[in-house]
Amino acid sequence: MPCVDAVSGTLLASDTMVCEGESLVLTMDDHTGILQWQSSAPGMNDWSLLVSDYTESIALTPLSSADYRVLVSSGDCAPDSSNVIHVEAIPLPSVDAGSDMVIYEGETLRLSGSGGDSLRWDPDYRLSDPGLPDPLADPLVTTTYFLTAFTAEGCSAMDSVTVSVMVPDFANAGEDISLCQGDSVRLLASGGDTYVWDPVPGLSQYNVSNPWARPQTTTTYVVQVSTAMGATDTDTVQVIVFERSMAEAGPDQELTASFETTLEAMLGARETGWWSVVQGHGIFEEAQAPSTRVRDLEIGENIFEWRVSNGVCPEVSDQVIIRVSDFVVPTVITPNEDGKNDLFHVENIEQYGSSELVVLDRWGAVVYQTAPYLNNWDGKNQNGKPLPEETYYIILKISDTDIRKGTVLILR
Repeated sequence: MPCVDAVSGTLLASDTMVCEGESLVLTMDDHTGILQWQSSAPGMNDWSLLVSDYTESIALTPLSSADYRVLVSSGDCAPDSSNVIHVEAIPLPSVDAGSDMVIYEGETLRLSGSGGDSLRWDPDYRLSDPGLPDPLADPLVTTTYFLTAFTAEGCSAMDSVTVSVMVPDFANAGEDISLCQGDSVRLLASGGDTYVWDPVPGLSQYNVSNPWARPQTTTTYVVQVSTAMGATDTDTVQVIVFERSMAEAGPDQELTASFETTLEAMLGARETGWWSVVQGHGIFEEAQAPSTRVRDLEIGENIFEWRVSNGVCPEVSDQVIIRVSDFVVPTVITPNEDGKNDLFHVENIEQYGSSELVVLDRWGAVVYQTAPYLNNWDGKNQNGKPLPEETYYIILKISDTDIRKGTVLILR
């Protein structure tokens, strides 16, 4: 069989440029014979088999520049080659959109991108200029910005940065404070770069983080805190003003042979008080109650102190004196029914259930005896007959440990 020259045909492409990683299709046209695709380093004429099949078209994704051709074989004839196509692979540009960032709503930051011969940010949501490598951004919601870098030939690469937006919650006005009326306290805010306080009256300064406050009444202060990037937040602190306490232990008392009484002090709202013994003796029924019974008083002066505190202002105190006089035992009675000294009256003897009165004449005979004694002897004997005018001996038992002896003269 005679040799028939192969017809190499023509590659339907011309020298071209592609971006690194971009797909390219080469097609052989107008040929006879078997096809073999070959490649070589640019200008080296050192060809190697590219693919093992014999298709008329191949898809390439060149990572570097190369020359391409097709060998065409037919029968026993020497192979012929097609025209050579040079494909220039343009390296992709490097691109860096920067690190992810977190801001508070209202803050403005500057993006920092680089790479390529030109850049473009997308989306352009709240950007000062999407064509700058470092535009200002103040997104109100979390946003991912994509940065595309371009080479002069038009090849591109992309990177992204996410700006997370948080609701402002950085202002801190400090804990609530209690103070005594007339005193001052230093407020202390934190969290930002600038501070503005409201209301202003009572403050040493309104635009610092730590002004002195001297309110006359309980006041809630609001501080607006701003960051250097433009975010603002507010917080409040209450300064609770306590009025200075006043101690009033109640009026002094004069008691006769009475060893128990009621103390009546004053106590305001948000105050605590307590009784203590300064002099004498007394047992309080409720030592922390402004109104309380006190018993086991002593003869003479019993001095009690009532201290008051509201937990903020200095403690204050007042004293009350309870003077207790001894039993006064009469030495004369005039039972003539004129309403004066008609009875043998011992003040407060009625409160002693163990009391007893014994009356004896000059010969030691008992002429009258009663228990308990209720301040009702009117100079009569045990049978209810008036006793003669003269001096009688008495034994007055107040308690088992308190027995009084003396005389009493009956005058009519």
